[in-house]
Amino acid sequence: MALHGKSGNIYACVGNPVTAWYVVNLNGAGFGTIGVAGIRPRHMGLDVRSGGVSIPERWWVTPQGDVYCLERALGAIDVQTNMWVEAPIIAAPAAGQYGEIGGLYNWSLESVGEVSEITDFTHMGLVASDSWKRFLATNKTWTATAESYWTNENWWDYAITKVARFFRFYFDKLTLPRSLEGFGFTSISGNQPTGELITEAINIQGTDLITYGS
Repeated sequence: MALHGKSGNIYACVGNPVTAWYVVNLNGAGFGTIGVAGIRPRHMGLDVRSGGVSIPERWWVTPQGDVYCLERALGAIDVQTNMWVEAPIIAAPAAGQYGEIGGLYNWSLESVGEVSEITDFTHMGLVASDSWKRFLATNKTWTATAESYWTNENWWDYAITKVARFFRFYFDKLTLPRSLEGFGFTSISGNQPTGELITEAINIQGTDLITYGS
C-alpha cells in the first residue's frame, strides 16, 4: 500500500557532517532522544554501543534524533551519528548544513520489507511432514516517485555528486504528523513534447529509514 501527497521538498546535505557520540538515556520502552542545540538538526545513525561494545539488537535513529533500541530499557547508551543543521535561508548550504534545493509534487511513497524463510523442520520436535514453514521479516526499504516543482541553480551540481539528500513529503492535512522525512538519492528523467511544458519525473530510493516529521 502506497502513501500519496501533493507537495514536498528536496534538501542537499553539504560537506562533512558533524560526526559525534551522544549519551542517550532510554526509558522503559527503549526510547530516547539526542539532545543537540542547533537549527533543526538532522541525524543519520551510524553505531549504538553499551559499555563500549556495539549493540547487536535492532536499533534505529530517526532523522530528528529520536533513538529506539529494542530489548534495551532504562539505561544509558552511546549513539554515534552524522549530523547536519538546516541552512538559515534558501540558498546553497555551507559545509555541515542541509539546504532546500528543490520542490516536488504528486508524490507516491511505498515502504516494503523482505521476508526470509528460516524453516529447519525440527521446530517443536515435529517431523518434517507435520511442520509449518517459518519466516522472518528482515531488511526494509522505501521508494518514492514524484514530479519536480522547482529547483535552484545548484540543483544539477548536487544531483550529479555524492552528497546526501534529504526529503520531506507533506500530507494533505493540518493535524500531526504533517510529513514523512528520510534520506535517499534520486534519478531524474525529463520529457518535452513539442509545444508543451517540460515535465521531470523524480525517482527516489531511500537509504535510511523513513519516519514521521513535523
